[in-house]
Amino acid sequence: MSALLPGKAGRLNHTLARRRFYSPVYVQAGRPDRRYEVNHVQEAAEQLVKWSKRGPGWHKAMILCLSALEGDPIDPQVIRKAFEAAAKETGMLLRSDQGNASRD
Repeated sequence: MSALLPGKAGRLNHTLARRRFYSPVYVQAGRPDRRYEVNHVQEAAEQLVKWSKRGPGWHKAMILCLSALEGDPIDPQVIRKAFEAAAKETGMLLRSDQGNASRD
């Protein structure tokens, strides 16, 4: 399931439901005319890996994502806020009403 944590797909499948965000975060995905709807920790980590801009917010969000995916009991809403802050820091955060969402 994840290239980030090979060999842990079974455990990740089991925990995804508990790692969902209460509302999605929308980020620019690749091209300026595309956006991505991020609904849970796994998707946040996968998006973060793709970003070329990596500031302090990116590092905080990535550490939280990876820790949660390893099994640490981190509230997904804490991760959502960190991911949203990282997206804002890099200029990739979009409003929920901007364009159509894609699930790349």
